[in-house]
Amino acid sequence: MKSLWPDVQEAFQAIGPHYQPQTGPFVREWGYEDSDWFVSFIAYGVDPDPLTAVALQKKIYVYSHPDRVKQLLTGAAARGFLTENQTGQYTITEKGRAGMDKFFEIAWDSIEDLTPLPAVDIDRLAHMLYRVVAATETALQPAAKTNLKVSRRTDPGLDAPGIVRVDQYLTDLLRYRDDAHIAVWSAHGVSGPAWEAFTYIWRGDAQTTAELVEKLPNRGHTAVAYDEALVTLVKKGWLTMQDGVYTVTAVGQQLRDAAETETEEKFNVGLWALDAAEMEILVSLLAQFKEGLAIPELIPA
Repeated sequence: MKSLWPDVQEAFQAIGPHYQPQTGPFVREWGYEDSDWFVSFIAYGVDPDPLTAVALQKKIYVYSHPDRVKQLLTGAAARGFLTENQTGQYTITEKGRAGMDKFFEIAWDSIEDLTPLPAVDIDRLAHMLYRVVAATETALQPAAKTNLKVSRRTDPGLDAPGIVRVDQYLTDLLRYRDDAHIAVWSAHGVSGPAWEAFTYIWRGDAQTTAELVEKLPNRGHTAVAYDEALVTLVKKGWLTMQDGVYTVTAVGQQLRDAAETETEEKFNVGLWALDAAEMEILVSLLAQFKEGLAIPELIPA
């Protein structure tokens, strides 16, 4: 079965530039700094359940150092978006909740009148994506769908304009892919930072721990920490290291390729909701949707 991931990703990337000119100024005016917006988004999504640094690092910020995750929470609390109780649990404040509500109001108002497709096709696309998202939510595996759960909290409802619903469902699926990939690599018994570093080396984006620190500054890891993490992968036979340069072995290449394939399989769990003909229509509509939203000055020459 063809993976829907590239089509979803490209459609999502096409819609963002249409609301970012409006949401960007709001984010700054509301006082968000660092990762305040995303931390608030997560807190909003799990409310009334609280957040803890341990749970957040285990389920969402899986590639970051625990101290960095704690810093994100305390920073958001210091700026009034979260509140912390005596046991280290964080919940969203009225300011944090109002910021989320206003952000999505601005975003959706910005795209409501866009017509990348005829209205009937937009509604058709929204309905098909909704069916995929609903089927994904009820799938037994992966059992943990924390990112999807958080994303679904902002659903504007079935009466919202079609393009707003499309934006919501694309976001849902984008967030869910993180759940799918986490489920895959977690089964290999390695840490999040080790897996992410492995991925960068596999892609050819880094060869040394210094390069990892440079390219992943917000993770909060040192070169020494990455070395310690990657030693486990050398012992597993996934990497080799010589003079501080890491290279993927044949075994590592095969395993990482297989993990990508398995991630796509898990990402596609909701596609059973559509038959083959509907899948073709969905892929076609997503392509037309992307093309209809293209901003000429952003298209590479």
